Amino acid sequence: MSKFEQFESEQEQPSIYDVAADLARQKIAMETSDDKQAKSKLKNKIKETFGSIDTLHPEKTPPTRKIFDLELERQQLLIRENQALKEVGKDLDLPVEHTRPLMYENGNFYFRLENNREIELTLGDLMSDINWNRYYELPAEVPADVKKKYLEAVYNARLDKLRDQQLIIEHRDILKLNEKVYNEMESEIERGWGESAGKLFEHMALNLMHKVAIDLAEWGIKVFKATVVEDAEDAIDFWIVIPKMPINHLRGVSVIEEDVPATADEDNMETGKVWRIQFTIKNLLAEKQRRISKVAEELNLDVNDYLLVSVPIAHDEIFSRYKKWQHQDKLPGGPENMLPDDIKNGIVKQCLQRTELIKDPAFIADLDKKYPPKK
Repeated sequence: MSKFEQFESEQEQPSIYDVAADLARQKIAMETSDDKQAKSKLKNKIKETFGSIDTLHPEKTPPTRKIFDLELERQQLLIRENQALKEVGKDLDLPVEHTRPLMYENGNFYFRLENNREIELTLGDLMSDINWNRYYELPAEVPADVKKKYLEAVYNARLDKLRDQQLIIEHRDILKLNEKVYNEMESEIERGWGESAGKLFEHMALNLMHKVAIDLAEWGIKVFKATVVEDAEDAIDFWIVIPKMPINHLRGVSVIEEDVPATADEDNMETGKVWRIQFTIKNLLAEKQRRISKVAEELNLDVNDYLLVSVPIAHDEIFSRYKKWQHQDKLPGGPENMLPDDIKNGIVKQCLQRTELIKDPAFIADLDKKYPPKK
């Protein structure tokens, strides 16, 4: 059990998020009401429960109030999402300011570069780009089910970001846990993961696995980003869910079967095995091994309960690929598409190394077709 879960279980009253969500929904529902007395009563209850906004000195606003304001934004986003999903049609109501135009022809997506050259994109490219804050205007010809899937992904990414911001405030400013770590995470979220080579590559690897899960959907792989708490407290970068099948315990590799993580879909979990992944590059291997040992001891787990995926790639190479992506107007598909295919192939195989998928010739053939290895 993580420190966050322990904190939550010790509370006799509803969690701060449950209370915030309830009051936020009430506030939204009352926006069109003429009942001034009821509005005033609710305003006072919110102030009593979460504190007041200090407009002159925002830094003095209580952290509980910041959590409530973020929850209000989350609830407004949920309402907008529900309405948008009911009206999936010619245009998508995306909660973003800027989108890139796409072309769609014979079931394929195309993006036109500034030199008028067209590049073909997969649905995985479009979906994983959401995690790099790059969004697309889907043409009217795109099937409704694809539009719906894309719409949900955009909204869910926004909702997850708001939840992570809430968790950072709670754990850093209320629980006083790992303040330095949470400050770094907050900076990464705000600036887009380009400051730390390790974190940047973790994000690239996560998005690469997203692409594989979407573009090779027939294999049933699901990928879920860890929350900031799972990252900071439990040393988890992302979760992978695969269809139920015998586990091949390979020598020297370690995995744990987990209960449903907060970020995973319960329907997927009922029919699959869950793997927790900690990702690193060769320069940080020793540091990550120490971190996993410490967390495993705190959680009363064996160190071999973690799958530590290490890729032999240097800091300079990561930043070089990232800068190349930026200089090319952030090409669709993210900076992970700047990596050689054989490197991408190796990352995927390492992440799936304990599953029966890695022994299935048909899956390997599909993966090798998508990302050809060196011959």
